Amino acid sequence: MSSSSGTPVGVVSDLWRYPIKSFQGQRDRRAFLSPFGFLGDRRCVAIDMEDGQPLRAMKAPLLLAYRATFIDPDRGEEVAVVTPEGRHVRWDDPSLAREIGDQLDLEVRLVRAPMGIHDILPIQMVTEASMQQVADWVGHDPDRRRFRPSIAIDTDQGVPFEESGWPGHRMTLGDDVVLDVVVATKQTRVVSYDPDTMERTHEIHQAIAQRRENLFGVYCRVVRGGWVQVGDRVAMDPAPLPTA
Repeated sequence: MSSSSGTPVGVVSDLWRYPIKSFQGQRDRRAFLSPFGFLGDRRCVAIDMEDGQPLRAMKAPLLLAYRATFIDPDRGEEVAVVTPEGRHVRWDDPSLAREIGDQLDLEVRLVRAPMGIHDILPIQMVTEASMQQVADWVGHDPDRRRFRPSIAIDTDQGVPFEESGWPGHRMTLGDDVVLDVVVATKQTRVVSYDPDTMERTHEIHQAIAQRRENLFGVYCRVVRGGWVQVGDRVAMDPAPLPTA
């Protein structure tokens, strides 16, 4: 399917990659999307050495205070980190793992995985209209970084939560990238943390829970990869995908 064969939906308005899982991410104008997600996305991960499991912001919100960016964005390589105190280090600097481990009272190691470590699926998509609706509910801009999107869409209709009807459909971004929209995203307490101050407030999570049954955004599977950039047209196949 190409963008010309589907029903126009809107345009790509924002792209984000997260070089280290559960750290703050990097905003992009253009990024390469593979079948396993955006190039470099969540390839680095902090591991709890006691159980060998990745540390996630849901259980270790401290991680959200660290910001990770790519030194080589096109290749998704060489990750740099800014700590909450403003210290600049490379992701594999042993002092970074020690600092995080000391604060969590754990033995922590930062490792690079063969592919991105995603909790559900590699792409979380949100819409500008839905983010604006949440802002209207709570009376201020909640900062989209709280939602940790991969892709934001500025929809042509501008209807909040239009995306709730997208699961089960196939979408094209630009001329090449094809995604299957699989399921709505269930939000967690991560949205409660201010990405700059780490202050925790509850009104955003409460509004989504009470008004949207805690669902905001959608998870997508990559069917065909390629370059995605801000401004790409987005189209959707109006016929639902066949079920097994």
